[in-house]
Amino acid sequence: MVAAEPAAHLHGGVGWVLGGGLSVYFAASTALGVATGAERRWIWAWAVPSILAPLAVAAAAGLVEAWVVVALLLAVALWRLAYRPRGGAPA
Repeated sequence: MVAAEPAAHLHGGVGWVLGGGLSVYFAASTALGVATGAERRWIWAWAVPSILAPLAVAAAAGLVEAWVVVALLLAVALWRLAYRPRGGAPA
């Protein structure tokens, strides 16, 4: 749908499916991080915002073009991946 008409607005609950799916994925990742003793800085500065941001994008999905929704969700995913712990070696 987005590839066929990138300048169109998303129909119905498509924005909620995209944003909600990414949010649930990051929520599961956060739960695993909390369970394994992740530092508070990661939880509050990276994990929680990455759960809430896709929901905010989903809420605005009907107001913006489809490509903007995809770009914003991509930005959230890349932002989450940008986290590097202090003093740790890259994985």
